Amino acid sequence: MTSPQRRTVFQVSHSVSASSAPYRLNDALNRNISDMESVLLLRRRKGIDGLEISRSAARRATDALRRHLAHGFDALLPERRRDLPFSLNVLGMGFDTAQMEKADLVHLHWIGGRTVDFTRLSHIRRPLVYTLHDMFACTAGCHCTMDCDRFRDECRGSCPQLGTPRLFRGLPAWLFSRKRRSFARIPSLTLVTPSLWLKREVEKGCMFPGRRIVQIYNPVDTDLFRPAEDREAIRAALGIPSGAFVIACGATGLFNPVKGGHFIPLVLEELYRRGHRNLHLLLFGNQEKNVEFPFPSTNAGFITDMNKAGRALQRGGHLPESHASGRPFQRSSGIHGLQDPLRHLPDGRSSGSGPGRQDGAGGSPGRPGSNGRPLRTAHPGRKAPAGPGGGRPPTRRTNVFLPRHCRAARRPV
Repeated sequence: MTSPQRRTVFQVSHSVSASSAPYRLNDALNRNISDMESVLLLRRRKGIDGLEISRSAARRATDALRRHLAHGFDALLPERRRDLPFSLNVLGMGFDTAQMEKADLVHLHWIGGRTVDFTRLSHIRRPLVYTLHDMFACTAGCHCTMDCDRFRDECRGSCPQLGTPRLFRGLPAWLFSRKRRSFARIPSLTLVTPSLWLKREVEKGCMFPGRRIVQIYNPVDTDLFRPAEDREAIRAALGIPSGAFVIACGATGLFNPVKGGHFIPLVLEELYRRGHRNLHLLLFGNQEKNVEFPFPSTNAGFITDMNKAGRALQRGGHLPESHASGRPFQRSSGIHGLQDPLRHLPDGRSSGSGPGRQDGAGGSPGRPGSNGRPLRTAHPGRKAPAGPGGGRPPTRRTNVFLPRHCRAARRPV
């Protein structure tokens, strides 16, 4: 136990990077609260400054066997969707409770899959805080419920992500009840969500009856991320034309169904319809290669060094590691509702970024704008509209790539 003058908090997670929420929170606490020590306690450190979750030699041997048993669960799920994350959270790895109890507070983050044995969380004689970065904690195991609301009824019935399991048709409900029993045994547990949307979703469920749920935004280093001294110079260094309407998009896995990448063509199409012609995409993150959008774009790449990125932007330099990425309108980590991705879009008539609408309906799809770029469709397979003189317009690429699971994306009304 630490002295009363200095409190210790363990940030427990599977693994982290310098851009992840647990890492940033750990850094913010250590730099801004003098009487607190925050320590990353990780299953795999991978060069990160912190501690690894310890286990006894006997438990390591047991976990090795349990790992093979856990892999066997896949044989029971022949219809499981492979494009969506689902953590069964059975046969999780052990941990040393004495190590956990060296802290005054244990803060849980990414603990899905086999990161920790949920049945042993109640053995930790310290207050627990669990920050939910997605829906995993309040479902049978899916990280994003998509359009499913069965988590409100203990995940009973057929699971759209697992399909019909072999032998054990009640597997989703069993996973849900097993997880809920483990959480119910924890004497002191507070839940945190980074967004109000996620808080409301958790409250609709029945995983944490009577538990306190609070919403706290993920931390942002305001010494690093602050208004630029010369905004136009930075735009020029990034290849963004003056006066452009810029949409900045960032995610890991642009066309993962839960990331919202399929909304980008729809948003661009709607902006064009509202009169915007000078559009520019600023993309960042680790994404699929060769993703082309039929609008000018700048790929900032996968940013791993926040300080390097901040210095480059402040002096108007270029960001490193070019690579494609995107997710519209993400203000913090975690899963956010994007049911209406167009609700925050401005009207071209008042933004000053284009000529404005020329008729009541705005620009028609396929009609070239002032920059010569026609409106593109968000649906692959549809032929590109003709240019001013007939034939194909002079764009770099004429088709928007969308994977199969995004091809039925609903168009804006």
